Amino acid sequence: MIRHILFSTVVFILFFSCSNDSSEKEIISEISTAKEIAEEDGGTNQIDKHQFSITGMLESIPPPVELSALLKSTGAAFQKEILHNPNQVDQYNSNFKKALNLGIYGADLGYINIYGKTFATFDHLTAVYELSSALKINQYFDFETIKRLATNKRNLDSIIYITTIGFEKMNTQLRIKNQEQISFLILFGGWLESLHLAIDVASNSNDKATINRIRTMLYDESIILEDIIELIKQFEYDEDYKKLLVELQTLQKVYANMTVEEIEDNGEWLIIMNNNDFDQLKTSVAKLRKVIIA
Repeated sequence: MIRHILFSTVVFILFFSCSNDSSEKEIISEISTAKEIAEEDGGTNQIDKHQFSITGMLESIPPPVELSALLKSTGAAFQKEILHNPNQVDQYNSNFKKALNLGIYGADLGYINIYGKTFATFDHLTAVYELSSALKINQYFDFETIKRLATNKRNLDSIIYITTIGFEKMNTQLRIKNQEQISFLILFGGWLESLHLAIDVASNSNDKATINRIRTMLYDESIILEDIIELIKQFEYDEDYKKLLVELQTLQKVYANMTVEEIEDNGEWLIIMNNNDFDQLKTSVAKLRKVIIA
């Protein structure tokens, strides 16, 4: 269901925010608790009556927490210039663009938090607030508390907890109101930005093992891409979705034309993606992202 997939992406986005002195198990436990609270608050019985018939195809997508943990440990330098410009937030007039870019700004917030760059937090937090307000879902986020906590790196775990509850409540209400398309678009925006950030980390890493692990996880995203394309095909009568589908099918061809080798490294199976294929992937993701943020 989309609710499971959206939660997975939120975990991916917010997992970036965990502080160095917190274990991954503690963070996952805290997020799971937040998820249960949000479900109890929203009333899952009401939701079943309003689910899309197409959401079942996404039910098997796993939460990509492994990639977030990997990116956290690479040692790559923070690069503000690769993030989406928060000053562009006012140019998005349709709910389609607002939802997509809300997902993108959310992923960027996670990237900012893991590096503890509080000077960049407020602009992106403001962008998230403005877009969620425009979509009438800002009531599910305690922005004042999040903004206050963001000034102290030690409070990042609390930001994860509060924001996860907010996202879950938001998603619950969107589904009750038969607005699962908005949920999906936020999910997709966050997923795409996660690819963008991962590609940048791999591009700037000099560690072969790190590069291979990230490229392996990027290759695995082709499975999620297939499901996303099938879902978007349901809406290709809409011009916005049609444009998105064209770029996604181009990305699909990039994956299909890859020549990869599978190797075992200390009990871990890795996909060796050659530099040319990686560059093609990087170009295609960048072009797709440009369509969304333009």
